[in-house]
Amino acid sequence: GGCLPGRDKVQPSATTVSDCSIHDGGVIFHSAIGVWVGDASRNRIVHNHIYNFSYSGISCGWSWGYAPAYTCDNRIEANRIERIGHGVLSDMGAIYTLGRQAGSTVRRNFIREVSSYGYGGWGIYPDEGTSWMRVEENIVCGTKTGGFHQHYGRDNIVRRNVFTEAVENQIQLSRGEIIRPVIFDHNLVQGAGNGSLIQGAGCSG
Repeated sequence: GGCLPGRDKVQPSATTVSDCSIHDGGVIFHSAIGVWVGDASRNRIVHNHIYNFSYSGISCGWSWGYAPAYTCDNRIEANRIERIGHGVLSDMGAIYTLGRQAGSTVRRNFIREVSSYGYGGWGIYPDEGTSWMRVEENIVCGTKTGGFHQHYGRDNIVRRNVFTEAVENQIQLSRGEIIRPVIFDHNLVQGAGNGSLIQGAGCSG
């Protein structure tokens, strides 16, 4: 689950984005993201207000599946992310991660009003291969497709979060594997409006 060495020489790492107001992006290029971290480590995205984007608010990681990655020990913490998506694009989230994320945390963020065009208007969205990440003490409300969606990954810890006021499903796991995808512990989950509370591979609710 460790991070590959030497990436600091190739791609910017150990960068801090804090106490910024980042807003009204994606007007011309709808897929623009408020803060994008590629395959890089030890970055800090903290105490920002990110709003009015047509795609994701924060994206971290750029390595699909379980391939070795340099994305580790990143912190996405105490951000306010709202009015994301506007129903323009699909397959997006307020916080989106991709690939292995050893030692990374998504903590104490406040997320509200996430709306996609079709599928995928999620609050926190660990996509393909996201693994060994902690998702803790976030508040997610008012999403179209759910507060939390994990496509597939392993050993992510999701605990002490609040997921509420989703239009469709609230918690989703897309692909079942013969590994432990997530540890889901001490979360407060309010029922979804038009779907299941928990939906996906190996889930019922």
